Formats: sequence, C-alpha cells, structure tokens
Amino acid sequence: MPAQSPHKIELNGKLFPGCFKVNHRYPERVIDSADIETVYWTAKYGLTGYSSKSGETWVIRK
Repeated sequence: MPAQSPHKIELNGKLFPGCFKVNHRYPERVIDSADIETVYWTAKYGLTGYSSKSGETWVIRK
C-alpha cells in the first residue's frame, strides 16, 4: 500500500488536521450495513473516526 499524506478532514462538523483516511483493503468484503468501510487516523488521537457501509460516521469527542 503506498504511503499517504495526512490531510485536513472534516467529520461530523469537526475539523481534524493531519488526518489519514484509510479505505477498506477489500471493499468486496464490506457487505453488511454495519461493516466499516473507512477509518480515520491522526497522530494526536489515534483512531479518530470511522464510516460504515450505511454511511454512518463515528467521530471521537475532542
């Protein structure tokens, strides 16, 4: 997997600078609406958020 550069990403109205967006490596395995499609990660907070196949996004409180 190629290295990615961090970006400034807005999740649920909160801005997270230096955030990495990591998509599921095997999207064909994301079948159920509760399955995680995308993970958001920052050096400051670690796991910062995730999005499910249904489009629901969870974000940490900061």
